[in-house]
Amino acid sequence: MNKTTYLPWLDTAKGIGIILVIIGHSMFPMHTLIDSFHMPLFFVLSGLTFSAKSTFRSFVAKKAKRILFPFAFWSILSYILGIYNGPLWFLYTLFCALLIAWLLVKKCARNILIIIIGFTTLLLWGGGGNSLLGNIPIDIVRILSAIIYIVFGYLCGPSIIKSNFTKNIFDRINMQWYFKALATIGLGILIIIYTAIIFLLEKQHLWANNNPFSFYSLNLFREPILLVITIPLGGIIITFLSSLFLQRIKGLRWLGKNSIVIMCVHFPLCQFLNKQIAQMPHFETIKYKLLYGLSEYIIVFLFCLVMVLICNRFIPTLSGGVQSTKHSN
Repeated sequence: MNKTTYLPWLDTAKGIGIILVIIGHSMFPMHTLIDSFHMPLFFVLSGLTFSAKSTFRSFVAKKAKRILFPFAFWSILSYILGIYNGPLWFLYTLFCALLIAWLLVKKCARNILIIIIGFTTLLLWGGGGNSLLGNIPIDIVRILSAIIYIVFGYLCGPSIIKSNFTKNIFDRINMQWYFKALATIGLGILIIIYTAIIFLLEKQHLWANNNPFSFYSLNLFREPILLVITIPLGGIIITFLSSLFLQRIKGLRWLGKNSIVIMCVHFPLCQFLNKQIAQMPHFETIKYKLLYGLSEYIIVFLFCLVMVLICNRFIPTLSGGVQSTKHSN
């Protein structure tokens, strides 16, 4: 008999992630830090509760309803309105990557084979023109990259979800004040170190083509493979730890449950406001970038809240969720 367990920290992690996505598309001067891990985060979250127990036909039908329907709806609406909605790439990338991941998990009896396939793909992957995949369309590169993170999440799932690992940490944080204090200090130190490393690497021009690292910009033929693995992983781990601290905040869990709608509606407004802000006086100074960025974020956030309420009221299928936060034991 299957038992379904609600995992609030997963919704919280998605809530944190979607907040970072909005900030990353606004005028906040934090793009390098956020772009280093915010999209891999969502793919790892998808992998954590990934299951290939159902038939392929059932799996495709379920993911098509949750992912392809919102993608088709917002794509058609964007086309009719004549607007560019860049983040929609995430939906079809996630859908294709999940189908391939299902085939890998189903056909590869041993996890080691999955690890080898994922690691080999990672070695071949690079967004720059000098990489082996330099001449392959970026959509395919994204899908191959997403598979890596989904499989990684899938392999980590039994240790993180099926065990009492996260529950034990959460119980300690809430029951023992000294553990909570130490964990808070440790998390703060991790965030500071991670932020410093990201900006130091950017300053030293260690990124492919001298561009900040994003989901598909790092080139393995120019940067050490250790950086490719650890930079996104560091941000993901910090987000996971933060979600354990913040999982009781209903607002974050609500954002996580509705992250797919927010992912699909925020970008056009961000683009419009970015153009307006770029013409504002003193735009290049950090002080005004923070001020304008904060104002933009508030406007976009309120707009997204309204759109979520409308979608949930009239077309609830659009809020089907990027990733189920319920796990069947």
